[in-house]
Formats: sequence, structure tokens, C-alpha cells
Amino acid sequence: MPSKTLSVDELVKQIKLKNLPSLLLIYGQEDYFCENSVRLIRKAYISEGSEQMDYVKLDFESKGFDLDKVIDNSQLPPWLSTKRVVLVRNSGIFSVADPKKDLATSFEKFASSIPDTTIVVFWEDAIDKRKKGILKTFETKGIVCESPFLNDVSIASKIS
Repeated sequence: MPSKTLSVDELVKQIKLKNLPSLLLIYGQEDYFCENSVRLIRKAYISEGSEQMDYVKLDFESKGFDLDKVIDNSQLPPWLSTKRVVLVRNSGIFSVADPKKDLATSFEKFASSIPDTTIVVFWEDAIDKRKKGILKTFETKGIVCESPFLNDVSIASKIS
């Protein structure tokens, strides 16, 4: 299994090897690389023509995150694909105030219950690394991938 914190290039290699765990966090300022990673995951794990049954996108727009909805969608088996992919976009779990302090505990339980037949991808624009409980769950149960802002030299090296 790869290191738990990967660069975008390392993540792409793991996707091509079909070596992803059931939990993945992709975040950063370079939307193109985040979006491309999600596209590659769909291509690697979702059979052509089965997108409607085996791929789910939940966009919470950083408000109203519903862990139960994520759990319900992640517990369903894939129908025609090797894996079911659940994309959770803009969950806000790294920025939401948690007055009860139980989100990290609930999230850890959820992460432990994801079936091997499902990949849950959280795609966030930014994360608050002070939310150590949730971040630790991603690091111990899955993979974290940051797509930092690239300067002109870095972009030129990627396209040449």
C-alpha cells in the first residue's frame, strides 16, 4: 500500500494500478488536477454504461453535510462495476463548527465501515488542518492528496 499522503502524480499512479483504499481525500487550489483525478478514478473503476448505478456525486456546497446520506450511498454494492464510487464534494467537514465534538468520532466509525467494494472520495477546495481528528482518519484509513497551486514553471514541466 502506498504512503498515506500522496502528490497528484503519485495518486495518478495508484489509480492506474487500481490500488486505492476505500477512503480518499483530494484537496487544493488546482481544480484541474483534482477534477482529473476524479475522472481517472471513474474511468478505472466504473464500467462503461453503469455510471448511473455505480457512481454517486453528493455536493453539499459546504453547508448541510449529511454523514448519514454518505453512509447510505457507500453501503450499496456496485451493480456492474468493480467498485462503487461515491464522490463527496464541498462537504465542509473541515470548516464546520462541531459544538458536540462528535463529528470526528462518527466519521472514524464511518471510515471503518466502508465496504471494500466502495471508494468514497472527498473533494474539498481547502481543509483546516486543525481538524486533526478527521484528518487523522483520512491518513490512517485512506489516502490524502493535496493539489497545491502551481507556478508557471511547474505547469510548464507538467505539460512538456
